[in-house]
Amino acid sequence: MKTAKRLVSNPLSLMGLVLVLLFVAIGAAAPWLAPPWQPAEPYRIPRHGFRAEPRPPNWGAWRTFPPEWRQRPLGTSEGQYDIYYGIVWGTRTAFRAGLVITGFAVVIGLFIGSLAGYFGGWLDEGLMRVTEIFMAFPFLIAAIALTAALGRGITNIMVALIAFSWPGYARLIRGDILALRERDYVLAARALGAPHWRIIFRHILPNAIFPTLVVASMDIGSMVLSFSALSFLGLGAEVGYADWGQMISFAREWMLGTVGGNPLQYWYVVVFPGAAILFFVLGWNLIGDAFRDIVDPRLRRVRG
Repeated sequence: MKTAKRLVSNPLSLMGLVLVLLFVAIGAAAPWLAPPWQPAEPYRIPRHGFRAEPRPPNWGAWRTFPPEWRQRPLGTSEGQYDIYYGIVWGTRTAFRAGLVITGFAVVIGLFIGSLAGYFGGWLDEGLMRVTEIFMAFPFLIAAIALTAALGRGITNIMVALIAFSWPGYARLIRGDILALRERDYVLAARALGAPHWRIIFRHILPNAIFPTLVVASMDIGSMVLSFSALSFLGLGAEVGYADWGQMISFAREWMLGTVGGNPLQYWYVVVFPGAAILFFVLGWNLIGDAFRDIVDPRLRRVRG
């Protein structure tokens, strides 16, 4: 409760909470904000024709809320994919990517880091050498290579990002456990004959997990950025899937307008999906930054 109160009382974290809750509301209300044109495939972005040149927003559609997507309230991208529909349903894709990738990476990292830090010895050496092998690869390049090997698809992108994001969590939790495993309460639990799993999950992890949770809260936004980058490169879902990265990919030929024409003529094909990514990532980063300040007593003393 105290942590929640501090998050709400901090202006930056409050702004982050508002941004994240706004996206939660958009994702939850997606069937109302943008009713699917194909109920069996709600993530399929509707098209307003097939010509390549984007069409500008129809601001008149906003006279009622929610606007009717058939009136293209935010315009269309290359191939006439509806931008408004893609942003609304792409919110769900962003939450799915960020939470699933970060969640699995944290679980894997906690498992490996806990075993290495608690038992030490040859197990620690072996697990950390494997961890360092994964950390030796440049993160995004390794994810691109693995995704290309697995094939195109959202699930394959998530698998690739999970495969190269857990080592940081493993190293972090291992360091915290090394600092805690010789504490008096842990030694007392051992002396009483408590099993190893109980010592780890009952006495060590609850006291060591907060730094990992802070990093995880900030990494949700980073994972969405990485996910969008891979989608932009054409490694994501099939064409026309509601994904912010793919929507920016539709805009790559129109970012500078037409040759010899107005460079801002097609600004909407970049600004709207780009703003969605920007504010989504910003919200999680603000929450993570404030959460770090709250759980770290040294920062509280410095700023207090």
